[in-house]
Amino acid sequence: MISDLPGSSMSRKFGLDGNSVNPGISSEASIEVPTSRELLSSDIWKLGCVFTEMVSFLVEGGSHGVTLFRRHITTTEARATSDEINDTRFDDGEQVKSQVLDWLGYLSSRDPKAKLLEPVLTKMLSASSNRPAARDVCMELIAVCSLLYSGPWAGCTQRQWGG
Repeated sequence: MISDLPGSSMSRKFGLDGNSVNPGISSEASIEVPTSRELLSSDIWKLGCVFTEMVSFLVEGGSHGVTLFRRHITTTEARATSDEINDTRFDDGEQVKSQVLDWLGYLSSRDPKAKLLEPVLTKMLSASSNRPAARDVCMELIAVCSLLYSGPWAGCTQRQWGG
Protein backbone atom coordinates (compact mmCIF):
# COMPACT_ATOMS: atom_id res chain seq x y z
CA MET A 1 0.00 0.00 0.00
CA ILE A 2 1.25 3.47 -0.79
CA SER A 3 0.24 5.24 2.40
CA ASP A 4 1.01 3.85 5.83
CA LEU A 5 -1.83 5.39 7.79
CA PRO A 6 -0.46 5.00 11.34
CA GLY A 7 2.86 6.53 10.27
CA SER A 8 1.37 9.10 7.94
CA SER A 9 2.35 12.75 8.00
CA MET A 10 -1.02 13.62 9.56
CA SER A 11 -0.41 11.13 12.37
CA ARG A 12 3.06 12.54 13.02
CA LYS A 13 1.89 16.15 12.73
CA PHE A 14 -0.81 15.69 15.32
CA GLY A 15 1.03 13.31 17.63
CA LEU A 16 -1.08 10.26 16.81
CA ASP A 17 1.67 7.85 15.78
CA GLY A 18 2.33 6.48 19.25
CA ASN A 19 5.83 7.94 19.33
CA SER A 20 4.91 11.56 19.93
CA VAL A 21 2.47 11.16 22.78
CA ASN A 22 3.98 10.43 26.18
CA PRO A 23 1.62 8.22 28.21
CA GLY A 24 2.83 9.99 31.35
CA ILE A 25 1.41 13.35 30.24
CA SER A 26 -1.86 14.27 31.88
CA SER A 27 -5.05 14.35 29.83
CA GLU A 28 -4.97 18.13 30.15
CA ALA A 29 -1.94 18.32 27.88
CA SER A 30 -2.56 20.31 24.73
CA ILE A 31 -2.80 18.27 21.54
CA GLU A 32 -3.29 20.05 18.25
CA VAL A 33 -6.46 18.72 16.64
CA PRO A 34 -6.61 18.73 12.84
CA THR A 35 -9.26 20.85 11.18
CA SER A 36 -11.87 19.19 9.01
CA ARG A 37 -10.20 20.79 5.97
CA GLU A 38 -6.85 19.21 6.92
CA LEU A 39 -8.46 15.82 7.45
CA LEU A 40 -10.33 15.94 4.14
CA SER A 41 -7.22 17.12 2.32
CA SER A 42 -5.31 14.17 3.72
CA ASP A 43 -8.14 11.83 2.67
CA ILE A 44 -8.03 13.24 -0.88
CA TRP A 45 -4.28 12.59 -0.97
CA LYS A 46 -4.72 9.00 0.25
CA LEU A 47 -7.47 8.39 -2.29
CA GLY A 48 -5.17 9.72 -5.02
CA CYS A 49 -2.54 7.20 -3.88
CA VAL A 50 -5.02 4.33 -4.08
CA PHE A 51 -6.28 5.46 -7.49
CA THR A 52 -2.71 5.63 -8.80
CA GLU A 53 -2.14 2.01 -7.84
CA MET A 54 -5.52 1.03 -9.33
CA VAL A 55 -4.73 2.67 -12.66
CA SER A 56 -1.31 0.97 -12.63
CA PHE A 57 -3.08 -2.35 -12.05
CA LEU A 58 -5.55 -1.75 -14.88
CA VAL A 59 -3.19 -0.31 -17.49
CA GLU A 60 -0.22 -2.61 -16.91
CA GLY A 61 -2.09 -5.90 -16.53
CA GLY A 62 -2.78 -6.69 -12.89
CA SER A 63 -0.44 -6.93 -9.94
CA HIS A 64 2.51 -6.82 -12.33
CA GLY A 65 1.53 -3.20 -13.02
CA VAL A 66 1.71 -2.35 -9.32
CA THR A 67 5.12 -4.04 -9.13
CA LEU A 68 6.32 -1.96 -12.09
CA PHE A 69 4.98 1.17 -10.39
CA ARG A 70 6.83 0.33 -7.17
CA ARG A 71 10.07 -0.26 -9.07
CA HIS A 72 9.67 3.04 -10.90
CA ILE A 73 9.20 5.09 -7.74
CA THR A 74 11.95 3.38 -5.71
CA THR A 75 14.61 5.88 -4.74
CA THR A 76 17.88 5.59 -2.84
CA GLU A 77 19.32 8.44 -0.83
CA ALA A 78 22.18 8.09 1.62
CA ARG A 79 22.04 4.28 1.27
CA ALA A 80 18.35 4.20 2.26
CA THR A 81 15.96 2.75 -0.33
CA SER A 82 12.28 3.65 -0.35
CA ASP A 83 9.31 2.73 -2.54
CA GLU A 84 6.93 4.93 -0.59
CA ILE A 85 4.91 7.38 -2.65
CA ASN A 86 6.18 10.19 -0.47
CA ASP A 87 9.33 10.34 1.57
CA THR A 88 9.37 12.63 4.57
CA ARG A 89 13.15 12.63 4.58
CA PHE A 90 13.06 14.77 1.46
CA ASP A 91 9.84 16.78 1.70
CA ASP A 92 7.09 17.78 4.10
CA GLY A 93 5.35 14.42 3.83
CA GLU A 94 2.41 15.86 1.93
CA GLN A 95 3.72 15.66 -1.60
CA VAL A 96 4.47 12.69 -3.77
CA LYS A 97 7.90 12.03 -5.14
CA SER A 98 8.50 13.29 -8.67
CA GLN A 99 8.80 9.68 -9.82
CA VAL A 100 5.08 9.17 -9.08
CA LEU A 101 4.11 12.05 -11.35
CA ASP A 102 6.47 10.69 -14.01
CA TRP A 103 4.70 7.33 -13.71
CA LEU A 104 1.31 8.96 -14.21
CA GLY A 105 2.68 10.53 -17.39
CA TYR A 106 3.89 7.13 -18.53
CA LEU A 107 0.46 5.57 -17.90
CA SER A 108 -1.16 8.43 -19.83
CA SER A 109 1.03 7.68 -22.81
CA ARG A 110 0.01 4.01 -22.69
CA ASP A 111 -3.74 4.34 -22.28
CA PRO A 112 -6.19 7.08 -23.27
CA LYS A 113 -8.40 6.36 -20.26
CA ALA A 114 -5.43 6.87 -17.93
CA LYS A 115 -4.79 10.14 -19.75
CA LEU A 116 -8.28 11.30 -18.76
CA LEU A 117 -7.52 10.57 -15.10
CA GLU A 118 -4.01 12.04 -14.98
CA PRO A 119 -5.02 15.69 -14.34
CA VAL A 120 -7.29 14.90 -11.40
CA LEU A 121 -4.81 12.42 -9.91
CA THR A 122 -2.01 14.96 -10.18
CA LYS A 123 -4.14 17.50 -8.32
CA MET A 124 -5.08 14.95 -5.65
CA LEU A 125 -1.41 14.16 -5.06
CA SER A 126 -0.23 17.77 -4.89
CA ALA A 127 0.84 19.64 -1.77
CA SER A 128 -2.05 20.18 0.64
CA SER A 129 -2.18 23.92 -0.04
CA ASN A 130 -2.87 23.16 -3.73
CA ARG A 131 -5.03 20.09 -3.28
CA PRO A 132 -8.65 20.36 -4.47
CA ALA A 133 -11.62 20.01 -2.16
CA ALA A 134 -13.46 16.69 -2.07
CA ARG A 135 -16.40 18.22 -3.93
CA ASP A 136 -14.12 19.36 -6.78
CA VAL A 137 -12.52 15.91 -7.04
CA CYS A 138 -15.96 14.29 -7.17
CA MET A 139 -17.06 16.64 -9.94
CA GLU A 140 -13.92 15.93 -11.98
CA LEU A 141 -14.31 12.18 -11.52
CA ILE A 142 -17.96 12.38 -12.56
CA ALA A 143 -16.87 14.25 -15.70
CA VAL A 144 -14.28 11.56 -16.48
CA CYS A 145 -16.85 8.80 -15.90
CA SER A 146 -19.34 10.50 -18.18
CA LEU A 147 -16.69 10.59 -20.92
CA LEU A 148 -15.83 6.95 -20.35
CA TYR A 149 -19.40 5.72 -20.36
CA SER A 150 -20.71 7.85 -23.20
CA GLY A 151 -17.66 7.88 -25.45
CA PRO A 152 -15.82 5.12 -27.27
CA TRP A 153 -15.34 3.21 -23.98
CA ALA A 154 -19.03 2.91 -23.12
CA GLY A 155 -19.56 -0.41 -21.38
CA CYS A 156 -15.81 -0.87 -20.79
CA THR A 157 -14.93 -3.76 -18.49
CA GLN A 158 -11.72 -4.38 -16.56
CA ARG A 159 -10.49 -6.80 -19.22
CA GLN A 160 -10.97 -4.16 -21.89
CA TRP A 161 -9.28 -1.36 -19.89
CA GLY A 162 -5.75 -1.85 -21.18
CA GLY A 163 -6.49 -2.38 -24.81
